[in-house]
Amino acid sequence: MGLYEKIEEIRSKPEHIRMRYVWAMVAITMLFVLVIWFFSLKSGQAADPIIPSAITNSDAMSQLQQQKDSLQNTANGIANAMQNGSSSDQSDANNNQ
Repeated sequence: MGLYEKIEEIRSKPEHIRMRYVWAMVAITMLFVLVIWFFSLKSGQAADPIIPSAITNSDAMSQLQQQKDSLQNTANGIANAMQNGSSSDQSDANNNQ
């Protein structure tokens, strides 16, 4: 029996029987997905950790401090640019009057 014949056979059955086939296929598919997920989790645990253990707390703190300083410099630069832009807009407005 081919696939098309099996599909036609299922189509000819009452709706409650067809729904059994649907839910059976859903259960089989979910089981397949869960098995793949389970094995992917197991293989992921054996992989290297995301954060290397070579980084010490002092290294991490110094890197965070550098990032903080960089962000503050960027924020100050943006504030200065906005302030200079608004003062030039005011001087342009005064010149146009």
